[in-house]
Amino acid sequence: PTTNLLPSIWEKDQSNINELFAPYMEAWAIVHNKYIQPDLDDQLLMHESIRGMVKGLRDAQSSYMDPDEYRRYNTPLQGEYTGIGAWVDTSGDYLTIISTIPGSPAEQVGLQNGDMIIAVNNEDVTGKHPELVYKDLLGPEGSQVTLTIYREGDLDPITFELTRALISIPSVSSTLLEKNIAYIQINQFSQDTDIEFRSVYKELIKNQPVGLILDLRGNVGGLLDAAIEITSEFIPSGTILIQESGGGIRKEYKANGGGLAYDIPLVILVDGGSASASEIVAGAIQDFQRGTLVGTTTYGK
Repeated sequence: PTTNLLPSIWEKDQSNINELFAPYMEAWAIVHNKYIQPDLDDQLLMHESIRGMVKGLRDAQSSYMDPDEYRRYNTPLQGEYTGIGAWVDTSGDYLTIISTIPGSPAEQVGLQNGDMIIAVNNEDVTGKHPELVYKDLLGPEGSQVTLTIYREGDLDPITFELTRALISIPSVSSTLLEKNIAYIQINQFSQDTDIEFRSVYKELIKNQPVGLILDLRGNVGGLLDAAIEITSEFIPSGTILIQESGGGIRKEYKANGGGLAYDIPLVILVDGGSASASEIVAGAIQDFQRGTLVGTTTYGK
């Protein structure tokens, strides 16, 4: 699809395109002619060039993923992966824990929101791109990894020994609380979240609950379409989201209709780990005055 963008870009800058890229091509030639190692990975250099370009936008929420990173990022949205079981933030200087998956090795050893990973297997990762550090957390089921973290408030770093596991990521869980209050927790917005939500809601509603708590704490997001589907369960009509792209392109996402939970009293729990798709759902429900948000300021993506 990117090739469709090229003609307009080249036409726009045709007058100075050679001048614009001359420093880059000169740098490319210097690296290949002068660097002491003769066998360079041109594909790696190109990916890192693109990564640097996107970083030059100076937008914390814009980043580049090479094909392998993109595959790994999307794997959890399919329902399972092998690792330590933690959602992480790669936008800072260090890989930072946002939240842990219930029952995961990360939760069992006590990793917390805000923990910054400063060493993996006793090797300092200062200056190493957080995406590359994330790769070090993955590995075969049953293998060991040692993490050294900095935790705000502690004078000394803390070391954890973890055993990697196959992490099954339940998208939705539910229960009936005291005083006949329904509780649904969405852990991430994956491809089947709307189906799972409707299934558990239909079971809960048989008890005629007096209200519903929707828990989005620690939910770092996921698929945009899943967020629209879940919001549509609570909002019968109207615009949920407006997406603005370069060139003045705007796309409206409206409520789908046919939702199950238009009338039940609603409270949504959020915290600093609620990001992206979670903020779309919470923000739309707040704007439509459909429910009450309770908790702390969300991630801000």
